[in-house]
Amino acid sequence: MVNQDDLNIAQAALGGDSAAVNAVLEELPYSLAVLLSKCTDSDSEEKAREIIEDLPGDLLAGVDRDGKTVKLLEMYQGRASLRSWITVVALSRLKSWWRGPGYRKRERGVEPQPDQDASPADRGDGSDGAAHDNSDVLALLADALSDSLSSLTPRESVCLRLVYLHGVEQQRLARMFGCHAATISRDLDQTKAAIKRRLLWNLKLLDPFLEITWNDCVRLCASESISIFDSF
Repeated sequence: MVNQDDLNIAQAALGGDSAAVNAVLEELPYSLAVLLSKCTDSDSEEKAREIIEDLPGDLLAGVDRDGKTVKLLEMYQGRASLRSWITVVALSRLKSWWRGPGYRKRERGVEPQPDQDASPADRGDGSDGAAHDNSDVLALLADALSDSLSSLTPRESVCLRLVYLHGVEQQRLARMFGCHAATISRDLDQTKAAIKRRLLWNLKLLDPFLEITWNDCVRLCASESISIFDSF
């Protein structure tokens, strides 16, 4: 189910609407509170504040990747609430930093733990009382997939759906398009490679610290029944 009101706010903010921009920025103190509630040392608290300070620019001004400026908020598809989505993006960055070699507690084997006695808001629970868990992280993956698929041409989308969703044989598809089956096979391989590149690119945009491979994405999709065709 799409959070249409939040999606409208995000799109208006991207368009420069000042009220919408303020509405997006008003979510950041909540996200910071969530991150700080996960921290058990001053280094983590400092990193959490740094992540939140960087988010307005990343969300609205854009991040330079491979010579292209991309606004992070363009990745928001409304699958989670805007507050939850921003918080999960920030939390993912903090967790990735924890896993990095520069985090001093890693060598001591200490993992930051949420405060069991904290309030739902301080623990990072959503407005419905559900904690930020795998379902929120999977919403980010789904958004990255959706953006990757939106970059396909109509022909690429049609061929991908017919072969992998409807089971149409490549030879039959080749007859439909008036080309050789080898052409369809090559085109499909190139399309899948393009999806792979853009998906990993998008995930790194969401979380620059994230170390993830294509196989990780495939396993996540398989384990959580995420279909790449949901966004077509």
